[in-house]
Amino acid sequence: MLFNPSFQKIGFIDKSHGVEGSLKIHLLKDSISLSEMESLFLDLKGNKVPFKLEYVNGNIIKLLGIDAPEFLVQLKNKGLYTPLIEGELEEELNDGIIGFQVQNQSGEVLGLVKEIEDIPSNPNLIIFREGKDIYLPWNEDLVLEINEKEKKITYQVVEGLLDL
Repeated sequence: MLFNPSFQKIGFIDKSHGVEGSLKIHLLKDSISLSEMESLFLDLKGNKVPFKLEYVNGNIIKLLGIDAPEFLVQLKNKGLYTPLIEGELEEELNDGIIGFQVQNQSGEVLGLVKEIEDIPSNPNLIIFREGKDIYLPWNEDLVLEINEKEKKITYQVVEGLLDL
């Protein structure tokens, strides 16, 4: 596989935890495991910055060499990312989200995932809504959460998107 310099959002930092520089995180999918990862990328001022993981304990992580409380507080709600390897997104999308219910950020049901249109660098979820197909860009900033247990995807709908 070739390296693709794009990133996949896997979660976000919830808050600092304890006094040793740990962070409580929230992962977007239950199936994500950080135990094998050596590093993560944080979105800082629009740039993906790598940080080595010192340890992972469930939803608590420690970034190597980062323990200043004033810096940790600034990390709240920052996105967690991993590099996206070519072909990985297609596998992830096709790995069981067909039929998932898509809802907006307010909980309103938009429809069910009918298909995935895998356009290079611009994949789309195709959902069936009110008798027609709606194309939703699969974008790390718009997919807020994937709940595999409930088979739901929470999506940030931008104004006018459903009218296209």
